[in-house]
Amino acid sequence: MKNYSKTTLFFFIVFILLFIYLGYYYLKKEFHIDASETNIPPPVYQKTPDELADSIHKQQYRLEYTVDNTVDEKMLQIIHLNKGEVYFSMEHFGDSEFIVTLKTPEEVLVATLADIKGKNKIAKTIVVPETGPYLLEVNTKGKWRLSFQ
Repeated sequence: MKNYSKTTLFFFIVFILLFIYLGYYYLKKEFHIDASETNIPPPVYQKTPDELADSIHKQQYRLEYTVDNTVDEKMLQIIHLNKGEVYFSMEHFGDSEFIVTLKTPEEVLVATLADIKGKNKIAKTIVVPETGPYLLEVNTKGKWRLSFQ
């Protein structure tokens, strides 16, 4: 076995250390490795299935009716509402009474939305007790408009 001088061993060790350092430097540069921080992205909050269902049920449909009745008649419409707040906007263009009610399918009164006479605009927000079908009943003669969301 050949004996190496201390100077040769010193330069050999320096060469190996330099080689390791340069390898680390280029790998860090190539792969964007940062030893001081972890490259883990922050967690993203995701809604639970219950929270998703609640947010979907809170959204109401948006519908608008414009009707011109020449005779005094009642309009009965089945609508679907989600549990929560519903905003109704109504306008009556005639001189007769304008009565709008919201009922359950069993015809239990949920709310009286309008009970006016003559030309008028009215807006009302109600709280729907549960998701499902409801009966929207309008009693009037003449032209009227109703929208809800």
